Amino acid sequence: MAWGNLWAFRWIVRGFLSGKGSTRAMWGMLGVFKFAVLLVGVGLLLRHHIVGAIPLAVGYGALPLGIALSSVFSARFSDESVENGETQGSA
Repeated sequence: MAWGNLWAFRWIVRGFLSGKGSTRAMWGMLGVFKFAVLLVGVGLLLRHHIVGAIPLAVGYGALPLGIALSSVFSARFSDESVENGETQGSA
């Protein structure tokens, strides 16, 4: 489910950013439809007890935390590399 969501998100964002006028509106509507399908999928997983509500909420809560932490650490690593005079091509 996650792979399909990311794949669809990639195509929707690419189409939205490259489109003009009515094409952008179509990609926006497709994004709304994708979100609705995702919500229905999560609802079905919860209704049929395939996943628990608490672990699902913890997992969704960990996503923004992981993204924020990776941004902080990658920025810190990048700053340290620049201070040490390293370039992207050097080891």
